[in-house]
Amino acid sequence: MKKTVPSEAPLPDYKNPPVIEVVCGVQFKTLRNFLMVHFGAYWNTIKDNFPNVQDIPPLPQILDPGIQSESGHTSIEFELSGLPPLRRQFFINKSDNGLIQVQNNRFHYNWRKAKDEDIYIRFPKILKDFLDNWALFNSFVEMHKIGSIQQVQYELTYINHLLQGELWVTIEDLVDIITPMHWSHPKNDFLPSPDGIAFTVTFPCPKCSGHLILSLKKAKRKSDDRGLFIIELTVRGKPIEGEGSIEDWFMIAREWIVRGFTSITSEKAHRLWERKA
Repeated sequence: MKKTVPSEAPLPDYKNPPVIEVVCGVQFKTLRNFLMVHFGAYWNTIKDNFPNVQDIPPLPQILDPGIQSESGHTSIEFELSGLPPLRRQFFINKSDNGLIQVQNNRFHYNWRKAKDEDIYIRFPKILKDFLDNWALFNSFVEMHKIGSIQQVQYELTYINHLLQGELWVTIEDLVDIITPMHWSHPKNDFLPSPDGIAFTVTFPCPKCSGHLILSLKKAKRKSDDRGLFIIELTVRGKPIEGEGSIEDWFMIAREWIVRGFTSITSEKAHRLWERKA
């Protein structure tokens, strides 16, 4: 029989977690009246806290399989229009470790580790910053009569970096970090040891009306070309009216990500990250 975790069990906690970015986001039905000029008007309301701006290509609509897009489809979708796609903009704080992403059908708030000395500020603070800025964006849309925000999907992402030399040297060392990994490489086999890996696993997350998506890939850190594994965990799900607030949804999603991450990583890794609970 599958073992379940009691809801009152303490949430795993780490003194030195490998998380380098947390993203809270909302996808909503396209605001057809959102124009380029509104980016500047919105920036005027937040530029004291987010003084730096970047233009970024827009993200496609990426939906949980249980959610239909505006055209009746699911999954990944690009909007077709006679106009060029409206860009996405980053509004970045003075420390470079907090940013708001806006496009005409998305709003995201990111905490990121911009410098080595940046310390993970913990989820309750990230969630509060997201909810405060989401409320301000809603007020801006209403004040400028841009349209009515109709929420389609919530999403929460944790990105973790596992640097080469700390827990692993080669891909074969993954068996000592990621518990579902059981790579076997017999002697004299034709294939050499692998030097690249990427996989994605999805788990139903009924409490979030969606799924938890776990992905792992090998990459290199831009700052020093050092090898690393990127473990990304994302929960996407549908807002359900009358069944809890947006804050409730994100707290449940966070629990799934933290417990899921702990479940698939080894005790050896937990010791390095100084697990406290």
